[in-house]
Amino acid sequence: VYLEDFHYYTAADWTVSDTGANTQALATVAPTAGGVLLITVANADDNLSSMQKVGHSFVPTAGTNIWYAARFQASEATEIDLLHGLVVTDTTPLAHVNGIVFRKDDGDTTIDFGQTNTSVTSTDSSTTVFAAATYVTVGFKVTGTTSVEYFINGTSQGTLSGNVPTAPLRVTMHVQDGDTAAAIGAMTMSVDYIFCAQSR
Repeated sequence: VYLEDFHYYTAADWTVSDTGANTQALATVAPTAGGVLLITVANADDNLSSMQKVGHSFVPTAGTNIWYAARFQASEATEIDLLHGLVVTDTTPLAHVNGIVFRKDDGDTTIDFGQTNTSVTSTDSSTTVFAAATYVTVGFKVTGTTSVEYFINGTSQGTLSGNVPTAPLRVTMHVQDGDTAAAIGAMTMSVDYIFCAQSR
């Protein structure tokens, strides 16, 4: 079981890959103060912050289940890339070869869900609309190595079969500036909690 409620933040617990002068720190200003990690990405197109929990903690395995959930918000809805989920060790998780993730791509406001096994992906590209400065809770349940059911704000959005990765995976999150004109300014992602557990 892994539960991070961000009442503290220890940098050594994470592998951080930054492009730009970005920061990761506990939020200190209401309404996000008290148990929220604030990631701020400096104002330039493609500046990014990728964070992976140290250790390959979860491996989809026959006869076991994995449950994952995260609650987060971001300051921008359209000109931003976001990712939350489980990914193999990768400094560029948007292009991972093994993973189970929710992602929002630059240029749209849709949260997509996908599972990738050795670069072959099954996706649902229309789970929900993402809004700026509005918390959303995402989650999924992995059944063995055969299927994944995925949820938005506690409501099931569907189940994908096939392409469930069997590689060791790490808790991963990613935020990236997608504003080519650099007109929006620094972008932020606020993460309330991350939970993941696997049955034995």
